[in-house]
Amino acid sequence: MSLEATNWVLNDATGLPSHAFAVLMGLANHANPEGKGAFTAQGTLGHYARKTDRQVRRDLQELEAIGLIRRGDQRLVAHLPRDKRPVVWDLAMERRMPDWHFGKGDPEGTGEPGQEAERPDVDVPPDVEDRAPRSGRRSPRGRTRPDADDRPDAHDRTQEAERPDVDVLQTVLEPEATTTTSSPSAAAPPEGAANKARPDAPKSKPSAPTREDAERLCAHLADAIEANGSLRPTITDRWRDAARLMIDKDGRSEEQIHRAIDWCQEHEFWRSNILSMIKLREKYDQLRLQATRPAPAANGHANGVQPSRNMQILAAAAARLDAEEAAQARVIQGEAW
Repeated sequence: MSLEATNWVLNDATGLPSHAFAVLMGLANHANPEGKGAFTAQGTLGHYARKTDRQVRRDLQELEAIGLIRRGDQRLVAHLPRDKRPVVWDLAMERRMPDWHFGKGDPEGTGEPGQEAERPDVDVPPDVEDRAPRSGRRSPRGRTRPDADDRPDAHDRTQEAERPDVDVLQTVLEPEATTTTSSPSAAAPPEGAANKARPDAPKSKPSAPTREDAERLCAHLADAIEANGSLRPTITDRWRDAARLMIDKDGRSEEQIHRAIDWCQEHEFWRSNILSMIKLREKYDQLRLQATRPAPAANGHANGVQPSRNMQILAAAAARLDAEEAAQARVIQGEAW
Protein backbone atom coordinates (compact mmCIF):
# COMPACT_ATOMS: atom_id res chain seq x y z
CA MET A 1 0.00 0.00 0.00
CA SER A 2 1.35 3.43 -1.00
CA LEU A 3 0.50 6.36 1.25
CA GLU A 4 1.64 8.78 -1.43
CA ALA A 5 -0.73 7.27 -4.01
CA THR A 6 -3.71 7.20 -1.68
CA ASN A 7 -2.99 10.77 -0.56
CA TRP A 8 -2.95 11.83 -4.21
CA VAL A 9 -6.36 10.18 -4.78
CA LEU A 10 -7.81 11.81 -1.69
CA ASN A 11 -6.46 15.34 -2.24
CA ASP A 12 -4.97 15.95 -5.67
CA ALA A 13 -6.73 13.78 -8.30
CA THR A 14 -8.15 16.41 -10.68
CA GLY A 15 -11.56 15.73 -12.26
CA LEU A 16 -12.13 12.45 -10.44
CA PRO A 17 -15.79 11.34 -10.78
CA SER A 18 -17.41 10.46 -7.50
CA HIS A 19 -18.64 7.08 -8.73
CA ALA A 20 -15.10 6.02 -9.74
CA PHE A 21 -13.41 7.13 -6.52
CA ALA A 22 -13.43 3.69 -4.90
CA VAL A 23 -11.91 2.00 -7.99
CA LEU A 24 -9.10 4.54 -8.17
CA MET A 25 -8.47 4.16 -4.44
CA GLY A 26 -8.22 0.39 -4.95
CA LEU A 27 -5.54 0.89 -7.64
CA ALA A 28 -3.66 3.26 -5.32
CA ASN A 29 -3.68 0.54 -2.68
CA HIS A 30 -1.62 -1.68 -5.03
CA ALA A 31 0.67 0.99 -6.55
CA ASN A 32 4.23 1.89 -5.53
CA PRO A 33 5.12 5.29 -3.99
CA GLU A 34 5.40 6.77 -7.52
CA GLY A 35 1.90 5.50 -8.34
CA LYS A 36 3.14 2.94 -10.85
CA GLY A 37 2.81 -0.82 -11.22
CA ALA A 38 -0.71 -1.14 -9.84
CA PHE A 39 -2.27 -4.43 -10.84
CA THR A 40 -4.94 -6.56 -9.24
CA ALA A 41 -7.90 -8.64 -10.33
CA GLN A 42 -11.13 -6.92 -11.29
CA GLY A 43 -12.91 -8.98 -8.64
CA THR A 44 -10.68 -7.42 -5.97
CA LEU A 45 -11.46 -3.91 -7.21
CA GLY A 46 -15.15 -4.84 -7.25
CA HIS A 47 -14.84 -5.96 -3.65
CA TYR A 48 -13.27 -2.63 -2.68
CA ALA A 49 -15.89 -0.57 -4.53
CA ARG A 50 -18.85 -2.93 -3.91
CA LYS A 51 -19.38 -3.20 -7.66
CA THR A 52 -19.65 -5.88 -10.30
CA ASP A 53 -16.82 -6.71 -12.73
CA ARG A 54 -18.70 -4.97 -15.53
CA GLN A 55 -19.03 -1.77 -13.50
CA VAL A 56 -15.31 -1.95 -12.61
CA ARG A 57 -14.34 -2.24 -16.29
CA ARG A 58 -16.54 0.76 -17.14
CA ASP A 59 -14.91 2.85 -14.38
CA LEU A 60 -11.41 1.89 -15.55
CA GLN A 61 -12.23 2.93 -19.09
CA GLU A 62 -13.56 6.27 -17.86
CA LEU A 63 -10.51 6.90 -15.64
CA GLU A 64 -8.22 6.12 -18.57
CA ALA A 65 -10.24 8.41 -20.86
CA ILE A 66 -9.94 11.44 -18.52
CA GLY A 67 -6.22 10.78 -18.00
CA LEU A 68 -6.10 9.83 -14.34
CA ILE A 69 -4.63 6.38 -15.12
CA ARG A 70 -2.66 4.94 -18.03
CA ARG A 71 -1.39 1.53 -18.95
CA GLY A 72 1.96 0.73 -17.34
CA ASP A 73 4.68 -1.87 -17.71
CA GLN A 74 2.88 -5.12 -18.53
CA ARG A 75 6.06 -7.13 -17.92
CA LEU A 76 5.25 -7.02 -14.20
CA VAL A 77 2.56 -9.69 -14.77
CA ALA A 78 4.44 -11.77 -17.34
CA HIS A 79 4.95 -14.52 -14.77
CA LEU A 80 1.20 -15.07 -14.47
CA PRO A 81 -0.80 -17.31 -16.83
CA ARG A 82 -1.90 -15.49 -19.96
CA ASP A 83 -5.61 -15.96 -19.27
CA LYS A 84 -5.22 -14.62 -15.72
CA ARG A 85 -2.99 -11.61 -16.30
CA PRO A 86 -4.53 -8.33 -15.07
CA VAL A 87 -3.75 -5.00 -16.69
CA VAL A 88 -0.92 -3.00 -15.07
CA TRP A 89 -1.92 0.63 -14.44
CA ASP A 90 0.08 3.75 -13.60
CA LEU A 91 -1.53 6.63 -11.74
CA ALA A 92 -1.07 10.11 -13.26
CA MET A 93 0.21 11.57 -9.98
CA GLU A 94 1.78 14.51 -11.86
CA ARG A 95 -1.75 15.88 -12.26
CA ARG A 96 -2.46 17.83 -9.13
CA MET A 97 -4.96 20.45 -8.15
CA PRO A 98 -3.57 24.02 -7.90
CA ASP A 99 -2.95 25.46 -4.46
CA TRP A 100 -5.61 28.15 -4.87
CA HIS A 101 -8.22 25.40 -4.98
CA PHE A 102 -7.72 25.03 -1.24
CA GLY A 103 -7.93 28.78 -0.53
CA LYS A 104 -4.28 29.78 -0.99
CA GLY A 105 -1.95 30.73 -3.85
CA ASP A 106 -3.27 32.60 -6.89
CA PRO A 107 -7.09 32.72 -6.76
CA GLU A 108 -7.37 34.85 -9.93
CA GLY A 109 -5.20 32.57 -12.07
CA THR A 110 -2.36 35.08 -12.64
CA GLY A 111 0.28 32.39 -12.10
CA GLU A 112 1.93 34.27 -9.25
CA PRO A 113 1.75 32.96 -5.71
CA GLY A 114 -0.02 35.28 -3.37
CA GLN A 115 -1.55 35.46 0.02
CA GLU A 116 -4.55 33.56 1.14
CA ALA A 117 -7.67 34.74 -0.57
CA GLU A 118 -9.68 37.09 1.49
CA ARG A 119 -13.10 36.04 2.50
CA PRO A 120 -15.87 38.18 1.06
CA ASP A 121 -17.79 40.47 3.36
CA VAL A 122 -21.13 38.91 3.97
CA ASP A 123 -23.62 39.31 6.74
CA VAL A 124 -22.92 36.36 8.98
CA PRO A 125 -25.16 35.87 11.98
CA PRO A 126 -23.30 36.00 15.27
CA ASP A 127 -22.32 32.77 16.95
CA VAL A 128 -24.14 31.46 19.91
CA GLU A 129 -21.36 32.75 22.20
CA ASP A 130 -21.69 36.28 20.75
CA ARG A 131 -25.35 36.54 21.40
CA ALA A 132 -26.64 38.26 24.50
CA PRO A 133 -27.29 35.84 27.34
CA ARG A 134 -30.85 35.11 28.15
CA SER A 135 -32.31 34.51 31.54
CA GLY A 136 -33.87 31.20 32.30
CA ARG A 137 -33.02 27.53 32.13
CA ARG A 138 -31.86 25.61 29.09
CA SER A 139 -33.88 22.62 27.96
CA PRO A 140 -32.19 19.35 26.96
CA ARG A 141 -32.49 20.35 23.28
CA GLY A 142 -30.73 23.65 23.77
CA ARG A 143 -33.80 25.90 23.84
CA THR A 144 -34.15 28.50 26.52
CA ARG A 145 -37.22 28.37 28.63
CA PRO A 146 -38.15 31.54 30.52
CA ASP A 147 -38.34 31.36 34.28
CA ALA A 148 -41.69 31.45 35.96
CA ASP A 149 -40.83 34.80 37.56
CA ASP A 150 -40.05 36.40 34.16
CA ARG A 151 -43.50 35.74 32.78
CA PRO A 152 -45.74 38.75 33.36
CA ASP A 153 -48.85 36.77 34.23
CA ALA A 154 -47.20 34.22 36.51
CA HIS A 155 -48.27 35.90 39.76
CA ASP A 156 -51.76 36.50 38.45
CA ARG A 157 -52.18 32.83 37.62
CA THR A 158 -50.85 31.82 41.04
CA GLN A 159 -53.36 34.07 42.74
CA GLU A 160 -56.17 32.66 40.62
CA ALA A 161 -55.15 29.10 41.54
CA GLU A 162 -55.10 29.95 45.26
CA ARG A 163 -58.56 31.49 45.09
CA PRO A 164 -61.19 28.76 45.71
CA ASP A 165 -64.13 28.37 43.44
CA VAL A 166 -67.08 29.56 45.48
CA ASP A 167 -69.66 27.99 43.20
CA VAL A 168 -68.01 24.56 43.39
CA LEU A 169 -67.74 24.69 47.18
CA GLN A 170 -71.35 25.72 47.50
CA THR A 171 -72.44 22.82 45.31
CA VAL A 172 -70.36 20.32 47.34
CA LEU A 173 -71.30 21.63 50.79
CA GLU A 174 -75.01 22.17 50.10
CA PRO A 175 -76.21 19.25 47.97
CA GLU A 176 -79.54 19.08 49.80
CA ALA A 177 -80.48 22.60 48.84
CA THR A 178 -79.98 21.80 45.19
CA THR A 179 -82.07 18.66 45.50
CA THR A 180 -84.98 20.36 47.30
CA THR A 181 -85.27 23.06 44.67
CA SER A 182 -86.01 20.52 41.94
CA SER A 183 -89.65 19.80 41.22
CA PRO A 184 -91.17 16.45 42.26
CA SER A 185 -92.19 15.70 38.71
CA ALA A 186 -88.59 15.96 37.53
CA ALA A 187 -87.30 13.70 40.34
CA ALA A 188 -89.57 10.78 39.46
CA PRO A 189 -89.50 9.98 35.74
CA PRO A 190 -92.78 8.79 34.24
CA GLU A 191 -93.40 5.11 33.83
CA GLY A 192 -91.82 3.71 30.68
CA ALA A 193 -89.45 6.67 30.28
CA ALA A 194 -86.39 4.44 30.78
CA ASN A 195 -87.32 2.26 27.84
CA LYS A 196 -87.96 5.30 25.63
CA ALA A 197 -84.59 6.81 26.59
CA ARG A 198 -82.81 3.60 25.61
CA PRO A 199 -84.25 2.33 22.33
CA ASP A 200 -81.58 -0.36 22.15
CA ALA A 201 -82.59 -1.90 25.48
CA PRO A 202 -83.66 -5.55 25.08
CA LYS A 203 -87.39 -6.02 25.24
CA SER A 204 -88.67 -8.71 27.52
CA LYS A 205 -90.53 -11.52 25.73
CA PRO A 206 -94.18 -11.55 26.76
CA SER A 207 -95.04 -14.72 28.62
CA ALA A 208 -97.59 -17.01 26.94
CA PRO A 209 -100.87 -17.55 28.74
CA THR A 210 -100.97 -20.61 30.98
CA ARG A 211 -102.59 -23.70 29.42
CA GLU A 212 -104.13 -26.06 31.95
CA ASP A 213 -103.97 -29.05 29.59
CA ALA A 214 -100.27 -28.44 28.89
CA GLU A 215 -99.58 -28.03 32.61
CA ARG A 216 -101.34 -31.31 33.40
CA LEU A 217 -99.33 -33.23 30.77
CA CYS A 218 -96.03 -31.75 31.94
CA ALA A 219 -96.81 -32.57 35.56
CA HIS A 220 -97.83 -36.15 34.63
CA LEU A 221 -94.54 -36.76 32.76
CA ALA A 222 -92.51 -35.30 35.63
CA ASP A 223 -94.35 -37.55 38.12
CA ALA A 224 -93.73 -40.64 35.98
CA ILE A 225 -90.00 -39.87 35.64
CA GLU A 226 -89.72 -39.34 39.38
CA ALA A 227 -91.64 -42.61 40.06
CA ASN A 228 -89.00 -44.53 38.06
CA GLY A 229 -86.32 -43.44 40.54
CA SER A 230 -84.93 -40.42 38.66
CA LEU A 231 -84.72 -36.88 39.94
CA ARG A 232 -87.80 -34.86 39.30
CA PRO A 233 -87.18 -32.68 36.25
CA THR A 234 -87.91 -28.98 36.19
CA ILE A 235 -90.91 -27.98 34.12
CA THR A 236 -89.69 -25.15 31.88
CA ASP A 237 -91.28 -23.03 29.21
CA ARG A 238 -89.86 -25.37 26.58
CA TRP A 239 -91.79 -28.23 28.17
CA ARG A 240 -94.99 -26.18 28.05
CA ASP A 241 -94.36 -25.15 24.44
CA ALA A 242 -93.78 -28.78 23.38
CA ALA A 243 -96.99 -29.92 25.09
CA ARG A 244 -98.95 -27.06 23.54
CA LEU A 245 -97.58 -27.80 20.05
CA MET A 246 -98.44 -31.50 20.35
CA ILE A 247 -102.05 -30.53 21.00
CA ASP A 248 -102.46 -27.54 18.69
CA LYS A 249 -100.09 -28.29 15.79
CA ASP A 250 -99.66 -32.09 15.82
CA GLY A 251 -103.35 -32.78 16.49
CA ARG A 252 -102.84 -35.07 19.50
CA SER A 253 -105.46 -35.20 22.19
CA GLU A 254 -104.61 -34.85 25.84
CA GLU A 255 -105.71 -38.46 26.47
CA GLN A 256 -103.45 -39.83 23.70
CA ILE A 257 -100.44 -37.95 25.04
CA HIS A 258 -101.28 -39.14 28.56
CA ARG A 259 -101.31 -42.81 27.40
CA ALA A 260 -98.07 -42.33 25.49
CA ILE A 261 -96.42 -41.06 28.67
CA ASP A 262 -97.64 -44.10 30.61
CA TRP A 263 -96.45 -46.56 27.93
CA CYS A 264 -92.98 -45.08 27.43
CA GLN A 265 -92.29 -44.77 31.16
CA GLU A 266 -93.23 -48.43 31.69
CA HIS A 267 -91.07 -49.63 28.78
CA GLU A 268 -87.57 -50.81 29.77
CA PHE A 269 -85.86 -49.09 26.85
CA TRP A 270 -87.89 -45.91 26.38
CA ARG A 271 -88.02 -44.95 30.07
CA SER A 272 -84.32 -44.04 29.94
CA ASN A 273 -84.69 -42.07 26.71
CA ILE A 274 -87.90 -40.08 27.18
CA LEU A 275 -86.95 -37.69 29.98
CA SER A 276 -88.54 -34.50 28.72
CA MET A 277 -91.63 -33.28 26.91
CA ILE A 278 -89.44 -32.16 24.00
CA LYS A 279 -88.12 -35.70 23.49
CA LEU A 280 -91.65 -37.13 23.83
CA ARG A 281 -92.88 -34.95 20.98
CA GLU A 282 -89.87 -35.88 18.84
CA LYS A 283 -90.34 -39.67 19.32
CA TYR A 284 -94.14 -39.79 19.51
CA ASP A 285 -94.72 -41.47 16.11
CA GLN A 286 -92.02 -44.05 16.77
CA LEU A 287 -93.59 -44.86 20.15
CA ARG A 288 -97.04 -45.16 18.61
CA LEU A 289 -95.88 -47.58 15.90
CA GLN A 290 -94.02 -49.79 18.33
CA ALA A 291 -96.93 -49.88 20.79
CA THR A 292 -99.39 -50.96 18.06
CA ARG A 293 -97.10 -53.58 16.45
CA PRO A 294 -99.10 -56.82 15.69
CA ALA A 295 -98.26 -60.05 17.52
CA PRO A 296 -96.21 -62.66 15.55
CA ALA A 297 -97.79 -65.80 14.01
CA ALA A 298 -97.95 -69.14 15.85
CA ASN A 299 -95.05 -70.64 13.91
CA GLY A 300 -92.84 -67.68 14.86
CA HIS A 301 -92.93 -66.10 11.43
CA ALA A 302 -95.42 -63.60 10.11
CA ASN A 303 -95.69 -65.04 6.57
CA GLY A 304 -96.21 -68.70 7.65
CA VAL A 305 -92.98 -69.98 6.06
CA GLN A 306 -91.16 -72.57 8.15
CA PRO A 307 -87.87 -70.97 9.21
CA SER A 308 -84.57 -72.71 9.81
CA ARG A 309 -83.32 -73.82 13.22
CA ASN A 310 -81.35 -70.66 13.78
CA MET A 311 -84.24 -68.55 12.67
CA GLN A 312 -86.52 -70.41 15.05
CA ILE A 313 -84.24 -69.63 17.96
CA LEU A 314 -84.13 -65.95 17.01
CA ALA A 315 -87.89 -65.94 16.44
CA ALA A 316 -88.51 -67.47 19.86
CA ALA A 317 -86.45 -64.78 21.52
CA ALA A 318 -88.25 -62.11 19.53
CA ALA A 319 -91.56 -63.67 20.42
CA ARG A 320 -90.85 -63.37 24.10
CA LEU A 321 -90.01 -59.71 23.71
CA ASP A 322 -93.09 -59.13 21.62
CA ALA A 323 -95.20 -60.93 24.20
CA GLU A 324 -94.06 -58.51 26.86
CA GLU A 325 -94.82 -55.59 24.61
CA ALA A 326 -98.23 -57.05 23.75
CA ALA A 327 -99.04 -57.41 27.41
CA GLN A 328 -98.25 -53.77 27.90
CA ALA A 329 -100.26 -52.87 24.83
CA ARG A 330 -103.29 -54.64 26.26
CA VAL A 331 -103.10 -52.34 29.23
CA ILE A 332 -104.26 -49.53 27.01
CA GLN A 333 -106.83 -51.90 25.43
CA GLY A 334 -105.21 -51.84 22.02
CA GLU A 335 -106.45 -48.35 21.26
CA ALA A 336 -104.38 -46.30 18.83
CA TRP A 337 -102.91 -43.08 20.22
